[in-house]
Amino acid sequence: MRFETNIPQKEYDRFVQEQPYNHLLQSYNWAKIKNNWDSMTLGLYDDNDQLTATSLVLSKTLPFGFKTWYIPRGPILDWENPNQVKTFFDHLKKLAKKNNVIFIKFDPAYPIQSFKTKDRPEGISEKGKKVVSLLESIGAEHKGYTLMLEDTVQPRFESVAFFEPDTKNVESTMPRHTKKLIKVSNKHGVSIEEGHEELLDTFANLVQFTEARKGISLRDKEYFKRLLEIYGNDAIIHIAYCNLEELMQETKTDLASVLHDLETCPENAKKKRNSLLERQVSLENKLKSFEQMIQDGLPKEKTPIAGMLSVKYGPYMEMLYAGMDERFKQFMAQYKNYVEIFQWGLEHGCKKVSMGGIEGDLNDGLTQFKDNFDPMIEEYAGEFDLPIKKIVYSLVMPIYRKKTNKK
Repeated sequence: MRFETNIPQKEYDRFVQEQPYNHLLQSYNWAKIKNNWDSMTLGLYDDNDQLTATSLVLSKTLPFGFKTWYIPRGPILDWENPNQVKTFFDHLKKLAKKNNVIFIKFDPAYPIQSFKTKDRPEGISEKGKKVVSLLESIGAEHKGYTLMLEDTVQPRFESVAFFEPDTKNVESTMPRHTKKLIKVSNKHGVSIEEGHEELLDTFANLVQFTEARKGISLRDKEYFKRLLEIYGNDAIIHIAYCNLEELMQETKTDLASVLHDLETCPENAKKKRNSLLERQVSLENKLKSFEQMIQDGLPKEKTPIAGMLSVKYGPYMEMLYAGMDERFKQFMAQYKNYVEIFQWGLEHGCKKVSMGGIEGDLNDGLTQFKDNFDPMIEEYAGEFDLPIKKIVYSLVMPIYRKKTNKK
């Protein structure tokens, strides 16, 4: 076998996309997204000169000429072939020593078990124990079966939608309650638009709503623009809109009807009268809310509610970033938007779509929301550190952990 650096993009991507456990973060172009890192594309060839394993390696230079390497969601290889795993990492360690690397961090996109939330198995699977044992045998340190998103660089649990081979209409496969929520969205006149850079400003503004609501910082407009430019037609934005002008007119019509009913309602019909009064207050508040939104500068006829930026890589798609205007939460636009995104992925050759990470206890609101789309939960083994300069690593890691804990 031979080990090569800087595999050409066409050969590299063709191989990765054909593998069962491929991932967007191991695509050739991901190095261009992470342009604040140096990078390499590595490959292991067999005796027949066929590429059998690859890895995108991101490299960060540290003080005193040291380096640290990170392999996001990789390497891409046959995790059930111990000889291949050991051979690849033997070559990788030799290359790392030549490059003055202190340690290599990696987190394979190799599911150790897949399950529905309600059917979560007890404990760690034998598959998981086996791969952890294999990696420990080559000197890697497992960082543990963590549960929280904040514990790792990449989530250890993801909600993933898979498509059956004969699926043509994704909405028809959704649970009954999700279909009802999509009907609520339709009732509010929600429409979905897909596009690229022409939707960038709208999407970036929606992300700011989410950042403000959650008190977090996601990515800026320039980062989203880079994703769209680098991945081209494989990067797609979906925006959900409503029509404020139409909604206001409908609300005014409903309010006029309620006021008319109140005028003709007998005084002794207390139950009906109270119901009409409650409806009046609700409609008046709704109307005030719409009027305030227009005063705030929202477009009358095409008001953005929710958005998502997704990237397709081979038969796999990752829903990367989302934004939503919380004032329209009751419109249920995100349910319609998610299903439209799934449909786009299906029609563009995807076999699965990742909705992103969730907390490992499966009790958080994000998990509950994503469960509305009947996903599989994919659990990964987690993060590993492979020390190359063991003495330096033992000195550096306490400082690294201290800095990480402060964040």
